Amino acid sequence: MSEALTAQQAKEIALYPDRWAQYFRTINGQPFSLAARPYLIDIYRNFRPDVKNDKAKIIVLKCSRKVEKTETICNILMYGLLNIPYFNAVYTAPRQPQVSRFVEERFNGALMSSVNNGCLMRSRVKTSVSHQTFDVGGRSLNHFYAYSNWGDAHALLGVEADLCCIDEYQDSGGDILPMLIEMLALSEYKWVVVSGTAREQGSEFWKLWEKTTKGEWDGTKWVHGEGDLIGYHISQEMHPDITEA
Repeated sequence: MSEALTAQQAKEIALYPDRWAQYFRTINGQPFSLAARPYLIDIYRNFRPDVKNDKAKIIVLKCSRKVEKTETICNILMYGLLNIPYFNAVYTAPRQPQVSRFVEERFNGALMSSVNNGCLMRSRVKTSVSHQTFDVGGRSLNHFYAYSNWGDAHALLGVEADLCCIDEYQDSGGDILPMLIEMLALSEYKWVVVSGTAREQGSEFWKLWEKTTKGEWDGTKWVHGEGDLIGYHISQEMHPDITEA
């Protein structure tokens, strides 16, 4: 980030979550890039601040392990919280250790490793695991809430959100998604990301996946079927850095 951006460049970075992530993020000291994983770009592009939604926009990610699912969720969360004023987000997973690990290792780690010596950390005000706040220039702070949906789901009641991320949904109860969608009632964005593995036929995640477009990557583009929700199947075979053990 040594060269100043033009107004048009800054606008394009702010408008597209994938460009924002590639501009601000680093991984293991190297610039974050989606050049070798173009199939992820379409997922990011579902979350543009210039597109408003009258009902929940639910994106379902059916993922194998180690396919960058957590990194994608992390980037979408940071994009909303650090780029859009008056924006609130929620992250939930079944168990508290999963939530703590995501916040402390992945979310906080991504802030710390951002370009220019962790520039994304500068807007953060409150830093606890369950509740962080960010000052991005609005008259009120942006809020990020992170709770287990097994033992602490009640803590999310009454929260107003613009983005809800449900991780490891295959291990969550069926009442979690409707509860989180209620949080979006006053939002003009109403973004939802649900990720999991459909390992058991009849599970809540399997039932949800069956309602999606069941998108498959053909090597150059996503091919979607009919469905009420947008779904993406991300397998290990798609990831360029995964090799056979």
